[in-house]
Amino acid sequence: MRQKLFYELCKLWRRYKYFLGVLLSLFVLGIILLSSFCFKDISATFEKKTLDYRFRWLTNPKEARDDIVIIDIDEETIKNMEGLYGRWPWTREVHGDVIKYLKDAKAIALDVLFTETSRALVSKWQIESAVIKVDEIMDSELPQKSEILKDVINSFYHDYDRLLAQRCVISGNIYLSNIFQSGGEEMQENWINRFALPIKFTHNLRAIKRFDSVTSPLPLLCDAVKGVGHINMIPDDDGPVRRAYTLINFNDKFYPSLSLAVAMDVLKVKEIEVIPRGNTPDKWLSLDKKIKIPINEDGTMFINYKGGIKTYKYYPYYLLFASNYLIEQGQEPLIDPEIFKDKIVLIGSTAAGLMDLRVNPFSSIYPGVEMHANIIDNILSNSFLQRPPFYVNLIVMLFLSILIGLFIPKLKPFAGAIFTLEILTLYLLVPIYLFNYERIWLDIFQPGLNIMGSYLVILVYRFMTVEQERKKTKEAFQHFVNATVVDEILKDPEKLKLWGEEKELTVLFSDIRGFTTFAENLPPTVVVSLLNEYLQIMTDVVFKYDGTLDKYVGDEIMAFYGVPLEGQTDHAQRACQTALEMMRRLHQLNELRIKNNQPPFDIGIGINTGKMVVGNIGSDLKKDYTIIGDNVNLGARLEGTNKKYNTNIIISEFTYEKVKDKVEVRELGAETVKGKQKSVRIYELLGMKEV
Repeated sequence: MRQKLFYELCKLWRRYKYFLGVLLSLFVLGIILLSSFCFKDISATFEKKTLDYRFRWLTNPKEARDDIVIIDIDEETIKNMEGLYGRWPWTREVHGDVIKYLKDAKAIALDVLFTETSRALVSKWQIESAVIKVDEIMDSELPQKSEILKDVINSFYHDYDRLLAQRCVISGNIYLSNIFQSGGEEMQENWINRFALPIKFTHNLRAIKRFDSVTSPLPLLCDAVKGVGHINMIPDDDGPVRRAYTLINFNDKFYPSLSLAVAMDVLKVKEIEVIPRGNTPDKWLSLDKKIKIPINEDGTMFINYKGGIKTYKYYPYYLLFASNYLIEQGQEPLIDPEIFKDKIVLIGSTAAGLMDLRVNPFSSIYPGVEMHANIIDNILSNSFLQRPPFYVNLIVMLFLSILIGLFIPKLKPFAGAIFTLEILTLYLLVPIYLFNYERIWLDIFQPGLNIMGSYLVILVYRFMTVEQERKKTKEAFQHFVNATVVDEILKDPEKLKLWGEEKELTVLFSDIRGFTTFAENLPPTVVVSLLNEYLQIMTDVVFKYDGTLDKYVGDEIMAFYGVPLEGQTDHAQRACQTALEMMRRLHQLNELRIKNNQPPFDIGIGINTGKMVVGNIGSDLKKDYTIIGDNVNLGARLEGTNKKYNTNIIISEFTYEKVKDKVEVRELGAETVKGKQKSVRIYELLGMKEV
């Protein structure tokens, strides 16, 4: 029963293999989708890694804008400035001097937090003034002397903040940084409301990330600058920063990132609008309806990195500070300020101790300030990394599943593997092309897994059914038919009716006369050797005419014609040709035996044609592909009848009717053989007619 079910599954595959192939591919797709839902982080991480490699292999740093430059507070700057202003953080006059030097820049953004007052008193005149003031207050009889003293001292501490604020007002193009936080007490920082964006259609922004507290620059500085933008970064679970918040919700108002604020200033944006992006939760952030930033539901955008570290031009901070000093002294600067004319200048740090190093697709140590440079570049160049909606990847995987399911079933395993690799390669070219030329992030991991998984599942199913059936068929027939017949069977095993059918066939029985008596006088080893030699010769003749060797019974050979090959309508003629060649080969063998003083062999052959049952017959332990029926028995009886008529080959009237135009015979008359009540006309086969 189990084997029959196995063959039924094989039959199902052969008849509906394309449907089953597609079904198996869709099953794999379902498993992948379910796994990606259950293990979302794992699947997403692998896909993000493919994105990282695309950035590394397909990004051309030469495409980065040359009007964005970075002033780097690097290790060398920290070291050189320490002798003048001590350890970081320095007093605000230092930044004021650098801003003064950059007076011709288009916009200046400081990726530096000014959240505390500048507490140092450095200038000599300030120290002297402070001492005089303090002495006057201490000698006076003023009430609340301590409070007044505190205010005076604080006024000197704030001088550097005021100096920086003055520089910012004069420059008119300064942007400072803030950071939003979650989990703290909700704060009402009304003084930063003026930096909120007047966005239309705010009902679309409910999913924008909300924060409840903020760390901002000093109010004095906020009042002096053109804008403030947040520098919140959002690293993915595996570490790299691939997205950035464009907008953040704070007190139901929406605040831009530092990069967005600078870009909007450069573009002179007047109208900001959030509009839907198709039938997805994602949106477009429209700037004057000219530039549309693709943002995700939470307000993040994918960063389209232009390259690795120092894709943009870097200048050490201390060289600019020194150049400003030299200019004030009437000397040649170390760096010509004209270099920064109409440039977008970002001031940030790559010094390890200042903790502004991130992970991105290119490096595990990447300056945060250069991330802002990339985002500004994306917006100004209208060059964004876009990811299609989920249903696009689903449609792609459905198409690939159907493609694999339709073609793999009709290919051999090796050809199927080559085809699968070709499909995988061709598919990989699509995401690579889209990323390289359109900056579209089409998934690779899941579709690639779908292609390989579909092939493997179809291959396993095929191996467990068809290939196993082919193996069993070959094992069953390789000793009973010639190799050509085996190959034909394996081409279409469905034609092989292993579970029984009635067909018109021709059976041939051949037996050595008197072999038992002959063998009694010989050693067993000689008997086996002689018999093997004889059976090998006769079996070769059977195979020559595409007959099926049924069995050996001692020295008897049973063969049949007409199956397993379909369309063998000349099975009676093939059996006759086999019998005649057996006699010729026997004569050749006897000539050698006579020369060696050995007695010759004599054989009898019986041939009958008629309806017979053919199939796999036996027990669960052993089955043989054989034939049974009255017509088989008649063939066996005719072989024995040769003794009566002293002939070698007898064919029945049923066989004769099939070959009478092609054979020479001698009619022997009617014979009632054992087991038959009705007589059968029989003929001695003499040879084939000349054509």
